[in-house]
Amino acid sequence: MTKADTRSPVYRRAWLDLIAVTLPADRQGRGRQFRFVGLFPSTAYTTSVMDVPLVRRRVAEVIARSGVPADSHTGKELLEVLETYPRDELLQVGTDELLPVANAVLHLQERRQTRLFLRQDPTGRFWSALVYLPRDRYTTEVRLAMQQLLLERLGGGSIEYRARSTESVLARLHFVVRVPQGRRGSSPKPMTVDVEALQAELAAAARSWTDELSEALHARYGAEAEKLLARVADAFPSGYQQDFSAEQAVDDLARLDGLTAGQLSMRLWTPKGAAAGSGG
Repeated sequence: MTKADTRSPVYRRAWLDLIAVTLPADRQGRGRQFRFVGLFPSTAYTTSVMDVPLVRRRVAEVIARSGVPADSHTGKELLEVLETYPRDELLQVGTDELLPVANAVLHLQERRQTRLFLRQDPTGRFWSALVYLPRDRYTTEVRLAMQQLLLERLGGGSIEYRARSTESVLARLHFVVRVPQGRRGSSPKPMTVDVEALQAELAAAARSWTDELSEALHARYGAEAEKLLARVADAFPSGYQQDFSAEQAVDDLARLDGLTAGQLSMRLWTPKGAAAGSGG
Protein backbone atom coordinates (compact mmCIF):
# COMPACT_ATOMS: atom_id res chain seq x y z
CA MET A 1 0.00 0.00 0.00
CA THR A 2 1.53 3.32 -1.10
CA LYS A 3 0.90 6.50 -3.04
CA ALA A 4 0.90 6.72 -6.83
CA ASP A 5 2.70 9.34 -8.90
CA THR A 6 -0.55 10.94 -10.03
CA ARG A 7 -2.96 13.24 -8.26
CA SER A 8 -6.66 12.53 -8.34
CA PRO A 9 -8.49 14.57 -11.01
CA VAL A 10 -11.74 14.40 -9.02
CA TYR A 11 -12.99 14.52 -5.44
CA ARG A 12 -9.85 16.09 -3.94
CA ARG A 13 -6.45 16.94 -5.37
CA ALA A 14 -4.56 14.34 -3.37
CA TRP A 15 -2.01 11.79 -4.49
CA LEU A 16 -3.84 8.63 -5.48
CA ASP A 17 -3.70 5.67 -3.12
CA LEU A 18 -2.25 2.52 -4.67
CA ILE A 19 -2.83 -1.01 -3.38
CA ALA A 20 -0.73 -3.73 -5.03
CA VAL A 21 -1.73 -7.37 -4.54
CA THR A 22 0.96 -9.83 -5.64
CA LEU A 23 -0.18 -13.34 -6.56
CA PRO A 24 1.88 -16.54 -6.79
CA ALA A 25 3.68 -17.02 -10.10
CA ASP A 26 1.85 -18.97 -12.79
CA ARG A 27 3.05 -22.25 -14.29
CA GLN A 28 5.42 -20.40 -16.60
CA GLY A 29 7.02 -18.64 -13.64
CA ARG A 30 5.59 -15.25 -14.50
CA GLY A 31 4.75 -13.01 -11.59
CA ARG A 32 1.28 -11.56 -11.35
CA GLN A 33 0.06 -8.45 -9.61
CA PHE A 34 -3.23 -6.59 -9.37
CA ARG A 35 -3.15 -2.86 -8.70
CA PHE A 36 -6.06 -0.87 -7.34
CA VAL A 37 -5.78 2.90 -7.66
CA GLY A 38 -8.13 5.48 -6.16
CA LEU A 39 -8.72 7.52 -3.04
CA PHE A 40 -9.70 6.32 0.40
CA PRO A 41 -12.83 8.09 1.67
CA SER A 42 -12.34 11.04 3.97
CA THR A 43 -13.72 8.98 6.88
CA ALA A 44 -10.56 6.84 6.68
CA TYR A 45 -8.70 9.91 7.95
CA THR A 46 -11.22 11.30 10.43
CA THR A 47 -12.57 8.15 12.10
CA SER A 48 -10.90 6.68 15.18
CA VAL A 49 -8.08 4.27 14.41
CA MET A 50 -10.08 1.61 16.24
CA ASP A 51 -12.86 1.86 13.63
CA VAL A 52 -10.81 1.68 10.41
CA PRO A 53 -10.22 -1.76 8.88
CA LEU A 54 -6.54 -2.76 8.69
CA VAL A 55 -5.54 0.25 10.82
CA ARG A 56 -7.32 -1.06 13.92
CA ARG A 57 -5.54 -4.41 13.58
CA ARG A 58 -2.18 -2.69 13.15
CA VAL A 59 -2.80 -0.44 16.16
CA ALA A 60 -3.84 -3.42 18.31
CA GLU A 61 -0.65 -5.26 17.31
CA VAL A 62 1.53 -2.26 18.21
CA ILE A 63 -0.08 -1.89 21.64
CA ALA A 64 0.12 -5.63 22.32
CA ARG A 65 3.77 -5.87 21.30
CA SER A 66 4.73 -2.75 23.25
CA GLY A 67 4.21 -4.70 26.48
CA VAL A 68 2.08 -1.89 27.91
CA PRO A 69 -1.37 -2.79 29.31
CA ALA A 70 -3.94 -1.25 27.01
CA ASP A 71 -6.04 0.02 29.94
CA SER A 72 -3.08 1.60 31.76
CA HIS A 73 -2.21 5.29 31.68
CA THR A 74 0.77 4.61 29.42
CA GLY A 75 -1.36 2.38 27.20
CA LYS A 76 -3.87 5.17 26.72
CA GLU A 77 -1.05 7.59 25.92
CA LEU A 78 0.28 5.17 23.31
CA LEU A 79 -3.18 4.90 21.78
CA GLU A 80 -3.35 8.71 21.64
CA VAL A 81 0.00 8.76 19.83
CA LEU A 82 -1.43 6.38 17.25
CA GLU A 83 -4.75 8.27 16.99
CA THR A 84 -2.88 11.45 16.06
CA TYR A 85 -0.21 9.75 13.95
CA PRO A 86 -0.35 10.70 10.24
CA ARG A 87 -3.05 8.42 8.91
CA ASP A 88 -1.30 7.73 5.62
CA GLU A 89 1.64 6.40 7.62
CA LEU A 90 -0.63 4.05 9.56
CA LEU A 91 -2.01 2.75 6.29
CA GLN A 92 1.35 2.29 4.59
CA VAL A 93 3.71 1.15 7.38
CA GLY A 94 3.83 -2.36 8.80
CA THR A 95 3.79 -3.15 12.51
CA ASP A 96 7.51 -3.96 12.66
CA GLU A 97 8.39 -0.50 11.38
CA LEU A 98 5.66 1.37 13.26
CA LEU A 99 6.29 -0.11 16.73
CA PRO A 100 9.73 1.44 17.46
CA VAL A 101 8.65 4.84 16.14
CA ALA A 102 5.43 4.88 18.19
CA ASN A 103 7.37 3.94 21.34
CA ALA A 104 9.97 6.63 20.66
CA VAL A 105 7.28 9.28 20.14
CA LEU A 106 5.55 8.15 23.34
CA HIS A 107 8.70 8.78 25.40
CA LEU A 108 9.51 11.98 23.55
CA GLN A 109 6.26 13.80 24.22
CA GLU A 110 7.35 16.29 26.88
CA ARG A 111 11.05 16.52 26.06
CA ARG A 112 12.27 19.69 24.41
CA GLN A 113 14.34 18.24 21.61
CA THR A 114 14.25 17.88 17.86
CA ARG A 115 13.81 14.33 16.52
CA LEU A 116 13.57 12.96 13.01
CA PHE A 117 11.84 9.73 11.97
CA LEU A 118 12.62 9.01 8.34
CA ARG A 119 11.10 6.40 6.04
CA GLN A 120 11.62 5.70 2.36
CA ASP A 121 8.72 4.37 0.32
CA PRO A 122 9.59 0.84 -0.92
CA THR A 123 8.95 1.92 -4.51
CA GLY A 124 11.36 4.85 -4.20
CA ARG A 125 8.66 7.40 -5.05
CA PHE A 126 8.99 9.49 -1.92
CA TRP A 127 10.43 9.95 1.56
CA SER A 128 8.29 10.47 4.65
CA ALA A 129 9.92 12.57 7.37
CA LEU A 130 8.31 13.11 10.77
CA VAL A 131 10.01 15.95 12.63
CA TYR A 132 9.23 16.77 16.26
CA LEU A 133 10.57 20.06 17.61
CA PRO A 134 9.92 22.41 20.55
CA ARG A 135 6.69 24.23 19.81
CA ASP A 136 8.10 27.67 20.59
CA ARG A 137 10.76 27.17 17.92
CA TYR A 138 8.30 26.37 15.15
CA THR A 139 8.12 29.31 12.73
CA THR A 140 7.67 29.66 9.00
CA GLU A 141 11.36 30.47 8.69
CA VAL A 142 12.31 27.27 10.52
CA ARG A 143 9.95 25.17 8.40
CA LEU A 144 11.32 26.59 5.15
CA ALA A 145 14.88 25.89 6.29
CA MET A 146 13.93 22.30 7.12
CA GLN A 147 12.21 21.87 3.77
CA GLN A 148 15.33 23.00 1.93
CA LEU A 149 17.54 20.65 3.95
CA LEU A 150 15.29 17.67 3.26
CA LEU A 151 15.08 18.44 -0.46
CA GLU A 152 18.85 18.66 -0.74
CA ARG A 153 19.74 15.66 1.42
CA LEU A 154 17.07 13.33 0.02
CA GLY A 155 17.35 14.29 -3.64
CA GLY A 156 13.77 15.50 -3.76
CA GLY A 157 12.04 17.37 -6.54
CA SER A 158 9.12 18.68 -4.49
CA ILE A 159 8.00 18.66 -0.88
CA GLU A 160 4.72 18.93 0.99
CA TYR A 161 4.09 19.29 4.69
CA ARG A 162 1.46 19.10 7.40
CA ALA A 163 1.91 20.74 10.78
CA ARG A 164 0.37 19.76 14.10
CA SER A 165 0.68 21.93 17.18
CA THR A 166 -1.23 21.35 20.43
CA GLU A 167 -0.77 22.22 24.10
CA SER A 168 2.19 19.84 24.15
CA VAL A 169 5.68 21.35 24.36
CA LEU A 170 6.37 19.76 20.97
CA ALA A 171 5.07 20.56 17.51
CA ARG A 172 5.10 17.98 14.72
CA LEU A 173 5.87 18.48 11.05
CA HIS A 174 5.21 15.73 8.53
CA PHE A 175 7.14 16.24 5.30
CA VAL A 176 6.66 14.15 2.17
CA VAL A 177 9.56 14.55 -0.25
CA ARG A 178 8.72 13.39 -3.76
CA VAL A 179 11.66 11.98 -5.75
CA PRO A 180 11.78 12.73 -9.51
CA GLN A 181 11.38 9.73 -11.78
CA GLY A 182 14.89 10.04 -13.19
CA ARG A 183 16.50 9.74 -9.77
CA ARG A 184 14.85 6.47 -8.81
CA GLY A 185 16.31 4.02 -11.29
CA SER A 186 14.51 1.09 -12.88
CA SER A 187 14.97 -1.01 -9.74
CA PRO A 188 14.79 1.36 -6.78
CA LYS A 189 17.20 0.56 -3.99
CA PRO A 190 17.00 2.17 -0.56
CA MET A 191 19.09 5.33 -0.58
CA THR A 192 21.64 5.51 2.22
CA VAL A 193 21.01 8.52 4.44
CA ASP A 194 22.86 9.45 7.62
CA VAL A 195 19.73 9.99 9.71
CA GLU A 196 21.62 11.19 12.79
CA ALA A 197 23.53 13.79 10.77
CA LEU A 198 20.35 14.96 9.07
CA GLN A 199 18.59 15.15 12.44
CA ALA A 200 21.44 17.30 13.77
CA GLU A 201 21.07 19.65 10.80
CA LEU A 202 17.34 19.94 11.38
CA ALA A 203 17.94 20.62 15.07
CA ALA A 204 20.38 23.37 14.13
CA ALA A 205 17.78 24.89 11.81
CA ALA A 206 15.30 24.94 14.72
CA ARG A 207 17.71 26.69 17.06
CA SER A 208 16.94 30.32 17.83
CA TRP A 209 19.46 33.13 18.08
CA THR A 210 18.72 33.28 21.82
CA ASP A 211 19.70 29.59 22.12
CA GLU A 212 23.04 30.43 20.51
CA LEU A 213 23.45 33.42 22.83
CA SER A 214 22.86 31.18 25.84
CA GLU A 215 25.57 28.77 24.65
CA ALA A 216 28.01 31.60 23.98
CA LEU A 217 27.41 33.08 27.44
CA HIS A 218 27.88 29.69 29.12
CA ALA A 219 31.11 29.15 27.19
CA ARG A 220 32.53 32.44 28.47
CA TYR A 221 30.97 32.94 31.90
CA GLY A 222 30.01 29.46 33.09
CA ALA A 223 27.75 29.52 36.14
CA GLU A 224 27.07 33.25 35.77
CA ALA A 225 25.60 32.80 32.30
CA GLU A 226 21.98 32.30 33.41
CA LYS A 227 21.88 35.59 35.29
CA LEU A 228 23.39 37.42 32.30
CA LEU A 229 20.96 35.76 29.90
CA ALA A 230 17.97 36.79 32.03
CA ARG A 231 19.22 40.39 31.88
CA VAL A 232 20.02 40.64 28.16
CA ALA A 233 17.93 37.97 26.36
CA ASP A 234 15.48 40.56 25.02
CA ALA A 235 18.01 43.37 24.61
CA PHE A 236 19.02 42.63 21.02
CA PRO A 237 16.63 43.74 18.25
CA SER A 238 15.93 41.46 15.29
CA GLY A 239 18.07 43.61 13.00
CA TYR A 240 21.09 43.05 15.23
CA GLN A 241 20.41 39.31 15.37
CA GLN A 242 20.34 39.11 11.58
CA ASP A 243 23.69 40.92 11.22
CA PHE A 244 25.71 39.54 14.13
CA SER A 245 26.44 36.17 15.68
CA ALA A 246 25.79 35.35 19.32
CA GLU A 247 29.55 35.25 19.93
CA GLN A 248 29.85 38.82 18.66
CA ALA A 249 26.98 39.81 20.93
CA VAL A 250 28.89 38.48 23.93
CA ASP A 251 31.90 40.57 22.89
CA ASP A 252 29.68 43.64 22.60
CA LEU A 253 28.20 42.99 26.04
CA ALA A 254 31.69 42.79 27.54
CA ARG A 255 32.57 46.06 25.85
CA LEU A 256 29.42 47.75 27.15
CA ASP A 257 29.90 46.44 30.69
CA GLY A 258 33.46 47.75 30.66
CA LEU A 259 32.43 51.32 29.91
CA THR A 260 32.24 53.89 32.66
CA ALA A 261 30.46 57.25 32.65
CA GLY A 262 31.73 59.51 29.91
CA GLN A 263 33.61 56.80 28.00
CA LEU A 264 33.10 56.06 24.31
CA SER A 265 33.71 52.77 22.50
CA MET A 266 33.57 52.16 18.76
CA ARG A 267 33.65 49.03 16.58
CA LEU A 268 33.94 49.03 12.79
CA TRP A 269 32.91 46.10 10.63
CA THR A 270 32.15 45.12 7.06
CA PRO A 271 28.49 44.18 6.55
CA LYS A 272 27.66 40.73 5.19
CA GLY A 273 27.61 40.71 1.41
CA ALA A 274 29.32 44.08 1.10
CA ALA A 275 31.47 44.67 -1.97
CA ALA A 276 35.23 44.43 -1.53
CA GLY A 277 36.70 47.68 -0.27
CA SER A 278 33.42 49.10 1.02
CA GLY A 279 33.24 50.39 4.57
CA GLY A 280 31.10 49.25 7.47
